[in-house]
Amino acid sequence: MKKTEVFLLAIFTLVLFWGLSVRAENGEIAKATQYWENRATQGMTEKAIATLETLLKTEPNYYEALWKLGCYYQYLGDISFGKSRMDAYKKGLFYTQRAIRVKGQVASGHLWHALLIGSILLEKPEFNSSKLSNQMAAELQLVLHLEPQNALAHLTLARYCDGVFGRGSLYDKKKAQQEAGLALKYAPEIPNGWLVLGGIAQENNDFITAKTAYARFLDGNDPFKNYSGLIRQENQVSDYESLWHLGYFYEFMGQNCPDKKIKIMLLEKGLVFLDRAKKTNPGGVAGHLYRAILLGNIGLEKGILSSLGMVKPMVDELQTVVALEPGNAMAHAMLGQIYWRAPGKPISVGNKQKALDETALAVKYDPNSIAYWFNYGKIAVDNKNYNLARMAFTKVMGFFGGAPSFKNEAQQELIKLSRV
Repeated sequence: MKKTEVFLLAIFTLVLFWGLSVRAENGEIAKATQYWENRATQGMTEKAIATLETLLKTEPNYYEALWKLGCYYQYLGDISFGKSRMDAYKKGLFYTQRAIRVKGQVASGHLWHALLIGSILLEKPEFNSSKLSNQMAAELQLVLHLEPQNALAHLTLARYCDGVFGRGSLYDKKKAQQEAGLALKYAPEIPNGWLVLGGIAQENNDFITAKTAYARFLDGNDPFKNYSGLIRQENQVSDYESLWHLGYFYEFMGQNCPDKKIKIMLLEKGLVFLDRAKKTNPGGVAGHLYRAILLGNIGLEKGILSSLGMVKPMVDELQTVVALEPGNAMAHAMLGQIYWRAPGKPISVGNKQKALDETALAVKYDPNSIAYWFNYGKIAVDNKNYNLARMAFTKVMGFFGGAPSFKNEAQQELIKLSRV
């Protein structure tokens, strides 16, 4: 799966379970709901599913059990990988189809049916037949006919119109922005709604809306919580915290910008704020760290020669970070990536052993990062340290949930290592 598809799937997954909890009268429904509310604990989703499937053996047309099984299998698919992922989505689709047959004029069955079709289209783009895509559009439109203020349906329709699930019958980026706006009108707190609006607005070259939307998203998801106020007075700020947060804001906005030229402009604007932050407080960790990130991103966007030219200043910034804060896992991980990917001397600083050492520190200081463990395994393979690689990839496979793409590739790496 492409990086952009993984990102969009993450957005799609995060909005799915917003506002789901419903007080249930049936005892088995209540029990399943309790399991579901503890889904972050391994095995709880499976218990919720088993409870409802047992209920259906005696009450096969129990509507709430049917549509909730669609939801639970949706989530199970999202945290699974390989064949199990698609199997879960298909099982969820089976239950939502049954729910629709039982109560065709109730929105929840149609909504989850549409969401599951969307997951299948994202997971297997080759399934993107006009029939399946049009069915998703029809289901969303029916939900909005039944419940005009259903924010999740509006937000999903926005992504549909934006082409996330393929260019279906309602592909229209202007309409996509309108639908995202309606979702936020009816539920301003819907997870990732502002992020979706920001992305679509950028695609429509509506940078004022995009800037406002990204600030609102970060207000709700970042400890700083004052980006909306900050961007209104960015020309007046001079304190360290405001300066580096503005640098971070423009890095975030740039990374989400589809236009290469504008992306570089946004990243370079962020760099200006981080340069000022660094001068204001040379001992501030965040200023150095995000300056390194921006240098790397600008280099990647401008091409290989520029990217190589950014390596030394990036390394300098990251070494400053680890001198100020030795336990900064992100800085160690980034140093590991630079040493691993850059050419060796005399062209650049590439050094596979240094890459392994720095990534070892990253997993030491942040053992809960599946990405760091995955990179540790890849770099260990490159260093022919196969036992270490097996350990790292096995660790990846042991994460509950996490990014399925890491698990898919880790599984393949372990198969290769079994032959070594």
